[in-house]
Amino acid sequence: MKMKYEDFVKKLIEKYPNRDKGFVIDSLEESPKNFLRVDEEVEQLQVTKLHKTKAERDEKKVSENLEQIHKIYRTEESFIPSILEAVKTYVALNEIYNVLRKKFGEYNEPIVV
Repeated sequence: MKMKYEDFVKKLIEKYPNRDKGFVIDSLEESPKNFLRVDEEVEQLQVTKLHKTKAERDEKKVSENLEQIHKIYRTEESFIPSILEAVKTYVALNEIYNVLRKKFGEYNEPIVV
């Protein structure tokens, strides 16, 4: 049985009422304490670098490497050499993940209470 995240948190709070309040989020709208926050300038710098890298890479090689990964998932060969080659040609991890998701799907951890 799947349950909403909010319901899951409420059940945990009910189950462990004496738990240190530092671990409980008062509002699900707020971020947890010690959550990594990236400065907006740093975020924008990284996004700019990503766009620049994608603009300067060899799109033909990118397509070939992604196609190679796509072909391999239909065989028993290891993905690792093809993934390494793809990364060398500046294929983004998300682009590789998208190809692998077609084969394996996405894992959604079941919430058990």
